[in-house]
Amino acid sequence: MKNNLFILFVLILLIPSSSFSADKQYYFVFLNTNPNREKLSEEETMKLQEGHLNNINRLAKEGKLITAGPVKGGGGIFILIASSMDEANEYLQTDPAIKANRFNLEVYPMNIAEGNLCKVDSDDFEMVSYTLTRYKGDFVSKDKSKLLIQIEFEDINEGIAVFNYDLEKGNMEELNDYFLADENIYTKTLWIGKGSFCE
Repeated sequence: MKNNLFILFVLILLIPSSSFSADKQYYFVFLNTNPNREKLSEEETMKLQEGHLNNINRLAKEGKLITAGPVKGGGGIFILIASSMDEANEYLQTDPAIKANRFNLEVYPMNIAEGNLCKVDSDDFEMVSYTLTRYKGDFVSKDKSKLLIQIEFEDINEGIAVFNYDLEKGNMEELNDYFLADENIYTKTLWIGKGSFCE
């Protein structure tokens, strides 16, 4: 059951970025695990997770959720498309896990600095792991061979970069050969549909 829910979570259909209306904006969402979340039984947790995953699929089908994926250690990311921050937050509040305070949310308008988002064909879906780095300040890609996408957040001097790099088999010292950032806030493994970043 847990495996099916995990696969369902990452089985998100992406909409080609070229089809978005000019009056829409991308919003990047960190779903940080809430350390103060209420303790629930396994049954209650699974029911909440099922509702969370069903809502993800509904938002994706409606073209509101561009991509989503969990990160190692808990939590995950969303990329939404909405007309405003208020609208993006309305989408988020339809999620039962969010309404139950399972996550501490951070929502930022975003711009793609390098790379792109692409549609993943659900008939040929394959889940892969990449390395997600959240940074502060300036970001310089020293070697773009592993960089899939770089996203900058508006209104704060932060962003993320996703690398086609297996952090489980590699190490931070080697990964640091590919980029330089003023401050590396954290680096985690991200699971997402292969092709989400046009690789």
